[in-house]
Amino acid sequence: MRGNDLTLCEWNYLLDNKQELTFTYTNWKNDTRQRKVGSPMSIEYMKGDPKFHPDQQYRFFLVAFDLEKEEYRDFDLSRMEIDVYEQ
Repeated sequence: MRGNDLTLCEWNYLLDNKQELTFTYTNWKNDTRQRKVGSPMSIEYMKGDPKFHPDQQYRFFLVAFDLEKEEYRDFDLSRMEIDVYEQ
């Protein structure tokens, strides 16, 4: 299921009850791979970085600590595939 297809209740459950989330993510270069993020996490409605989102439209992002890159990152919900039942 795409990240932006989840309801607010589903996101609240995932954010409140999980220490980590795993999902498939397609970045701005169209590279797709598994990502794993840790807590704390939040959903934010904002404009993305112009380098990755040149249209500068507001969209929903998961803001979370990327365990591989060891830094906070913004993940566009429309580019995420997540199985809420495996989390």
